[in-house]
Amino acid sequence: MIAVLVVTGGIIAFIGDRLGTKIGKKRLSLFGLRPRHTSTIITILTGVLITTTTLGISAVISRDVRTMLFGMEQLHKDLQTSRERLYFVSQSLSNAQDELQNSQVEIESLQSEKRDLQSEQKELIEKNSDLAAENSTLTTKNSELSTENSSLMEANSKLADENSNLTKQNSSLTETNSELSNRNSELSNQNLELVDANSQLESQKQNLQEGLITMRAGDIAFRAGEIIGSGVIAGGSSESEVNEKIESMTQNLPIWIYQPELDEATKIVAESQTDMVVRLVAAGNMIRGEPVRAELELYPNRKIFSAGEFIASKVIDIQSEGEIESLVMNFLREDVNETAQSRGILKDPIRNSVGVIEGDQFYEVVGALKKIHGQARISAYARTETDALGPLRLNIKVERIS
Repeated sequence: MIAVLVVTGGIIAFIGDRLGTKIGKKRLSLFGLRPRHTSTIITILTGVLITTTTLGISAVISRDVRTMLFGMEQLHKDLQTSRERLYFVSQSLSNAQDELQNSQVEIESLQSEKRDLQSEQKELIEKNSDLAAENSTLTTKNSELSTENSSLMEANSKLADENSNLTKQNSSLTETNSELSNRNSELSNQNLELVDANSQLESQKQNLQEGLITMRAGDIAFRAGEIIGSGVIAGGSSESEVNEKIESMTQNLPIWIYQPELDEATKIVAESQTDMVVRLVAAGNMIRGEPVRAELELYPNRKIFSAGEFIASKVIDIQSEGEIESLVMNFLREDVNETAQSRGILKDPIRNSVGVIEGDQFYEVVGALKKIHGQARISAYARTETDALGPLRLNIKVERIS
């Protein structure tokens, strides 16, 4: 474009110069002016033409020149608008940068949360794996429980049937019980009547016994069933030895033994492979100085308790000192006596006892129990080795129960 303008300007200047020269030589005049002034005007017009041509060509060739010549005001407006837009865009960019910074902070926070969530997710995955294993175990157990539940339901059905049958039986038993209650009431009334009658008979019996004793002249040496003498005879002894030992048990008292019974007892003892306990028992009340018939009782002899062997024990609750003696006596009579008899010791037919305890020992036990308030354990041990003949001699031990 610059080359075209230079060339065009040179051509116009050359033409103007040539035209001005020709006009000057020919002394031409325009508008009645002098030739000199006419040459000046031609020169001026040539310059104007150069400028106009330059602008025209520039405007035709360059859009920017056209804009400069004809759109400057619009350009200023556009520039102002652009500046305003630039300011708005700058503000928006600043805000966007602030938002970007905030977003970066939020992104960092979110990334931190993401890491935490990933860690939690990892833990949850592990827990989920554990829960899956537990779920599998629970599923297996649930299956087993379902099987058991089915069995229990079947059993429950059977129990329901049995319960129905039992309900019917219970109804029947209730009716029977009602009948038995009525019958029991009647029997209770009859029992009361029998108790009264028995009481009267016991009273009459006591009176008769007292009268009989009075009639038999009072001084009784042995009562019926009382042991006159006893001893242990070795098995395999000769009959003469057996007779001598039985005779020694009579204590030189006028005792009569039925001869066939004596012979039979002698034979049994002589033929026995084990030692035998022989007891002479009064067949009736024996008045002192009067012969009484005796019966022979034979029992195999054996060791029942070793020395120091435990026999029985009992926990007693001491509420008052006055009941201690009766508690000890009950222990000896019920626990020790019954245990010893069950083991094989022969009881006294009159006193129904098997043991012997000295008075000092008895009151020593009572004194020890008086020092204890509440519960105590009382235990009985065999003092010496004891066989079936007895008697059972005791050692009593008292222990406080805390």
